[in-house]
Amino acid sequence: MRVSIASDEEEMNKHLPFLANVGSVSPYVGLLGTVWGIMTSFQGLS
Repeated sequence: MRVSIASDEEEMNKHLPFLANVGSVSPYVGLLGTVWGIMTSFQGLS
């Protein structure tokens, strides 16, 4: 049981940096989408 838990924990920790990167970049992607939408709406008005 302990070996299985250690193996699963090791497998989950292997992908943790990728998840941390996604979590830190996602607010900037949302901000980019907002700016893009505002620019597109202003271009549509002109």
